[in-house]
Amino acid sequence: MNPGKREFSQRERQIVYAVTQAKAVKDIAHELDLSVNTVKDYLKTIYRKAEVHSARELMRQCQAERVVPADAGLAQLLHQVQQLREEASPAEALAQLHGAVRACTRARRVTFWRWVRSGSDLYLVGDVSSTRPGSVLRVDGFGQRLRERGWARLEVQEMGSSDGRELSRQGFGGEVIGLECAPAPRVQVMLAGDPADGHFGPLDAAVMRLLARLIHSEPSLHALGAIA
Repeated sequence: MNPGKREFSQRERQIVYAVTQAKAVKDIAHELDLSVNTVKDYLKTIYRKAEVHSARELMRQCQAERVVPADAGLAQLLHQVQQLREEASPAEALAQLHGAVRACTRARRVTFWRWVRSGSDLYLVGDVSSTRPGSVLRVDGFGQRLRERGWARLEVQEMGSSDGRELSRQGFGGEVIGLECAPAPRVQVMLAGDPADGHFGPLDAAVMRLLARLIHSEPSLHALGAIA
């Protein structure tokens, strides 16, 4: 930022960071527990300090001048962790994890699944809280890595594989990160994808794992259901 421009407050840095992630005002308000009007007031102040007139101009300036402070992402993560409830109903736990991952990583699509077996074949069945009824993924290379290591990443160049085609049919685009977690009974896997620029950053998977571990739930990580 040019020397004549004023520095952002911590809250303003959080909002600037959200803007650079192409998040809508209503999403920013929800994630920061603010009203839409309050976020709009902050944006007016931010635009004035940055000497811009729109979110698009602010994003371009941030990219060109790197005005988003290094601790903006950490401040956002800290805020989300402080909002997590240690004891929550299954629906609340899923909603908390969904919102926190959306707020603190590049993921724009977050879904929850469980392992099931049919004969010798292994599948992921979607939880109705975040997927269409009847959503099923056959476990292939990506799913096997996820099962064996506890997490896996499907990169953009792999979207043409059988795994990629299955995930595309479920609405995923760009890279996809999967990790085993148990935020609620009958949920054992989280799949996150659709990063804004098609790619996740080097810390996104670690942040997802951290957030998932902070959600308390029943210990059913490796239990397998069955498809009749």
